[in-house]
Amino acid sequence: MHHSEKSTIDGEHAIQIGMINLLGQAIAEKQSITDKTNILDQLINYTEVHFMSEQLIMRQHSYEGYNEHNVEHDNLMEQLLIMKDSVLSKETSVGSQLLNELRDLLITHIATQDRKLTNYLLSARGN
Repeated sequence: MHHSEKSTIDGEHAIQIGMINLLGQAIAEKQSITDKTNILDQLINYTEVHFMSEQLIMRQHSYEGYNEHNVEHDNLMEQLLIMKDSVLSKETSVGSQLLNELRDLLITHIATQDRKLTNYLLSARGN
């Protein structure tokens, strides 16, 4: 893994967390369903692309933790879709709880699975 790849992935994580925080602000401010759905759609699309790029890197480097890592990607995407259903059904209290769970899942994923992947790639390159 080149330093630039790591920087790019870290930057993408920061954008994901920023979008989650923006969604939290929209929920707290009781913004329109359209506004919240637009943020969620952007977050879902961005996360799909981010996960695809991580999966490509894992495949390129024959990462042995690929399946375990992807299970977490699937869980995070499922949480995003549940969150969208919550917003569309106007369940504000559930939305806030789901948002906190989603943020926690993403942060945990970054701190565990993504760190394992980074360490693997760095050791494979001899860095």
